[in-house]
Formats: sequence, structure tokens, C-alpha cells
Amino acid sequence: MVDAPVDDVWRVLGDFGAMPTCLTAVVDCRLEGGAVGRGPVGAVRAITVRSGAVVRERLLGHDEVRRSVRYEIVGANRFPVRSYRVQAGAWAVTSTGQTFVRLAVDFDADAADEPVAAEMITANYDVLLRDLAAHVTGTPARP
Repeated sequence: MVDAPVDDVWRVLGDFGAMPTCLTAVVDCRLEGGAVGRGPVGAVRAITVRSGAVVRERLLGHDEVRRSVRYEIVGANRFPVRSYRVQAGAWAVTSTGQTFVRLAVDFDADAADEPVAAEMITANYDVLLRDLAAHVTGTPARP
């Protein structure tokens, strides 16, 4: 749950080209190939993290009405997986004014790597949700 209105959360979560910049581990995010703004479907973003590693992600779907975005990692990544797709969405909790954020990850890994991959991905998205909430509410994020 994010203690902010859904429109405020979606303004950040739905911005494929800029959303990663609210994360404490991210130092830069750029859309490739001349894409601008929230990114058209098919756009690729290059995310540079503090370690200097670059992760590339492709936008697979963007739905303003449903406040949903889908993307996949393109090329090498730090997770022990062959493929990695995410669907993120934001829903208003009308009784409290908060926002429920859901991140669903579908990945393909060797059976021996699945537990480690799941643990790494869960930790990654715990930080993402924490940083997103801090950014939207204006509270300091913990590095």
C-alpha cells in the first residue's frame, strides 16, 4: 500500500521512461532510439544502477485506463533467469485514499535456480515499492 492517491502513484509508476529514477539504486534512466515521454509500446529503457551495471527493459503494454504497465528485461541481467516479464498496476483504495500497487513477475529459470531467483526478485521489488512510496509521498528513502 502506498499512502497517496492513485493518480499520484500512477503518474510515477506509469511513466516508463522516468519511473526508475525514483529508485535509490538507479543513477540514470534513458529511453533508447529517440522514444520520449511515457514511452510507446516497444520502447526500450536503459537503466544504470549505482554499481555501473546497465539493465535494458522493453515496454510490452501500457494501459492508462487500467493503470497497468507490462515490460520485460532485454539481454543480460543480474537474475539467474532466461526470461523475465513484469506487470505492474495501481488501484485506488477508496475508503482510505491509499493506493494498492501490484507487481507480478513471470520468469523462466532452471529448477535449481528458481528459489534463488524468486528471492532476488522479491527483494528487488520490496525495495522498488519502498522507494516508490517514499518518492510519491515526499518522505526520505533509505538507500
